[in-house]
Amino acid sequence: MLKSLLRLFCETFLKSKKEWIQNTTFIQDKGNISLPWEPFTGGKEVEYVAPENGLFQCVIRAKTPNQIWIICDSHNAGAPRMYFDQSANEWLECFYRMEKGARYRIRITTAVSADDTLLFIPFN
Repeated sequence: MLKSLLRLFCETFLKSKKEWIQNTTFIQDKGNISLPWEPFTGGKEVEYVAPENGLFQCVIRAKTPNQIWIICDSHNAGAPRMYFDQSANEWLECFYRMEKGARYRIRITTAVSADDTLLFIPFN
């Protein structure tokens, strides 16, 4: 009897723990923060400080060769750098994970317009 009760408790506890871990690591829909596209025109470097842990989403719809550079300034050694290159005649899209309070420098080399999407998507 005690063995069965202990087994039931362990199975219930482990199941709820697994669900809790999945719920806390999966992105919750908290909305998103739209970034203005104007500062990114002309290949200018834009500094962005992430308000929370989350994802930076960039969708460039201009069908011209383009590059996106993302450099994290907040980490001294081994700073995460990301380079996306679109040399084909297609859209360029990237997601980049950002850490709360970290400072990032973002540069889009060629074309950015009101048709493009620049968002910060917060995690839970």
